[in-house]
Amino acid sequence: RCRWLSLEHPSAFTKTLRDTQEDLVGAMNLGEGIALNEALCENLFMILVSILNSIPIFVIGKPGSSKSLAMNLVQSNLNGDASENALLKRLPAVEVFSYQCSPLSTSAGIEAAFESARRYKREAANSVQDTVVVVLLDEVGLAEQSIHLPLKVLHKTLDESSAGEAVVGISNWALDPAKMNRAVHLYRPAPTVEDLSLTAEGMVNAASLRGYLQSLARAYDIVYHAQEKEDFWGLREFYSTVKAINAMLQRRREKGGAMVLDEEMLLNAVLRNYGGRPEAQASFVVHTFFDELGLPRPQAISTDFSVERLIQRNLGEPEARHLMLLTKNNAALGMLFDRGILAHDRTEIVFGSDFPLDQTDLQVCLNIQRVKLCMAEGITCVLVHCESMYESLYDLLNQHYSEYGGQLYVRLAFGSSTRLCPVHRDFRIVVVVERQEAYTKLAPPLLNRFEKQVFERRDVLLGEHAGVLTRLQRFAQAFACPSGDAGAAKATLAQLRAAFCGFDSDLLSSLVSVVDAELEAERARSGTGITHGARGSEAWQEEMARRGVARLLAIATPEAVCRLRTAGGAHDDLYREFGVDAAGAYFREQSHGSLGVFLEKDLLGAANADAAVKKAKKAVTKAMSREMDSQSPGPEGKGAKDSDVPGPRAEIGSGASTPTPDLAREESQPEALPPAQETSLTIVSTYAPLDQEVARKCVEKVGFHSVSSIVLHELDQESELRARVADFFDEEEAESGGDGSLLLVQCDPLAASLRRIEHARFIIEKAVVDAEAKAAKAFTRLRREESSKRAEDADDEEAAGGKTDEDTAAAAGAKEADAEAPPA
Repeated sequence: RCRWLSLEHPSAFTKTLRDTQEDLVGAMNLGEGIALNEALCENLFMILVSILNSIPIFVIGKPGSSKSLAMNLVQSNLNGDASENALLKRLPAVEVFSYQCSPLSTSAGIEAAFESARRYKREAANSVQDTVVVVLLDEVGLAEQSIHLPLKVLHKTLDESSAGEAVVGISNWALDPAKMNRAVHLYRPAPTVEDLSLTAEGMVNAASLRGYLQSLARAYDIVYHAQEKEDFWGLREFYSTVKAINAMLQRRREKGGAMVLDEEMLLNAVLRNYGGRPEAQASFVVHTFFDELGLPRPQAISTDFSVERLIQRNLGEPEARHLMLLTKNNAALGMLFDRGILAHDRTEIVFGSDFPLDQTDLQVCLNIQRVKLCMAEGITCVLVHCESMYESLYDLLNQHYSEYGGQLYVRLAFGSSTRLCPVHRDFRIVVVVERQEAYTKLAPPLLNRFEKQVFERRDVLLGEHAGVLTRLQRFAQAFACPSGDAGAAKATLAQLRAAFCGFDSDLLSSLVSVVDAELEAERARSGTGITHGARGSEAWQEEMARRGVARLLAIATPEAVCRLRTAGGAHDDLYREFGVDAAGAYFREQSHGSLGVFLEKDLLGAANADAAVKKAKKAVTKAMSREMDSQSPGPEGKGAKDSDVPGPRAEIGSGASTPTPDLAREESQPEALPPAQETSLTIVSTYAPLDQEVARKCVEKVGFHSVSSIVLHELDQESELRARVADFFDEEEAESGGDGSLLLVQCDPLAASLRRIEHARFIIEKAVVDAEAKAAKAFTRLRREESSKRAEDADDEEAAGGKTDEDTAAAAGAKEADAEAPPA
């Protein structure tokens, strides 16, 4: 439709342009929950006009300014004759060829995307009429960081683009002028408070919330401009906050509650969407939102809003954003499983490898394939050090899902390769990153796609742990900086690291958590709480402090102990306050002389304990078999009742079991079976590289049954390490003696990076968990087979007519009890 443009007053052109935008955009199906704000309307109009006229365009704007959304809407609505709207049916169809830019991009990859688009145009010329091919350069700004300088190929490509071929580039920052001058440049400035409130109105369906939108927008604007790291929080935080409050109001209405925004609801939305920063900044954000909305400030944050609870709520809500955990030394990875937040059998961990031969596109594709399988099955995927693949997951992290026949799909891209992959509705991604790396290195486009939380060891400590932590802090200070007055010692971080190997600010918090869990496990195995008192009691805390001090001495350096011994009365002061003879415990009780002494004294005993447990398991198996034999019908066809012959109720996994006295004496076992011994994982710091014959010497001189040695920096691929570790556990399982096996991994921090050492530790820990789970399943299967055999014998006896009603009832009761018994 053409008409003359009348400019009777200065605002006529602006009004005509706005009306034209609304006419074109109004013909599109935007979908549910998408607000047609000024940014989205302008992006759609400019991209559509540029594509139809084969004009290259670069859309520049901050994360959350509807750039990718606008392109997705154009692609989904312009289908030629198959379009839903009559206006759009008169426009040509659009076929998009995406190229996911990243710091690994190359000129060849970008050229391949253009060649694919041109080949489609040539091959479809006779069969598909009025089709425009579009090369989408997604996150094109990231390609500028590539050492291959791939964007130089755009100079010639943009100048020689032909009719029916369009180029759309999306970026969070402007490119260099040589490229920007060859295309239309659409820049979206930061939205105003009015823009934010209007956008939010299109996202909510609760009338009671609309009155708060202006205040929420003002609070966000204050927080955004006051944040220390630019764009750490962005538009997605504001939109997610509005969506979260709206969802909570809807759930409250479904339960018949009042549709009123209260303090608890606001606090939950703010803490979840504005996390990831130190506590002082979090308090500022909370106070700002409460002040702007006129609600009373919370005096204290209850445990119901602890970091752990916020993480659990995120993982329990499929509609929530994916999760990023900021931590130190990858502590969050272990805590996710230690605290029961994630389960090993429903979680896949993808650890980015820095082995020399793993720095290839093939390794990235293999990792993306692992994520793809998790997406389809609804398994939670934890990503650690996966910087090379984040760009390929941007659409997934944006949660830009398409739905066909009730199944969700999302685009995964790597270079010029793009696949539409199925997504389970319960699929979640958790990214674990170092806190300082998130603050200094990660790009805002990646940060803004996640719900962020700082998750460190101190975040899971209970109030009862505060006294123990303070006491260990005093001990560390006094030990590292002996001055004759333990209470006045103030050691610097450098002095603490010189006194304790690997000391960092989170070490003591981690130590308190480990010791507390150790005592709790001992109490669970003993079945009583009288050994060290009730949990949190004074006796309990004393024992925690004693063990914590011993653990600190175990990682102390010998020169620090000698310095303490010669520093006036510092050693005696330490003894009076903490009750520990540091020099005596270090040199006489602990093993610091050599690796051989440590292995023989501290580790071989644990290995022998493992062998004893294996022998005890075999004894229980034999005892169960003999018990069954004793219940078999004798010459007269009668057997003892199950209630008259007490059998072993051995829970090997928990160790809370006691076999019958008769069977225990018969097998020459102690009265109570020892608890199941977990595989020991120990880190030892040495002053020099190990002898090449260390494995042979550990067998000959220390007494291990077998020793496998791995030199980490000699391996070229992650798969090599996994294979070596798997071989060790397979051999250990096949060994019949069980006298103790040792896997010795030599990690030289100068030859292998700290990241690679952490990766090796993760692989070994995962192998330990898998091996223990496999052993538990095998033992459970054995018990079920024995129970099944017992039930079959009872059925045979009953069929033979040799049992009384009382015997039949007893056998049925035994069968039912075995079926209800928990697995080992």
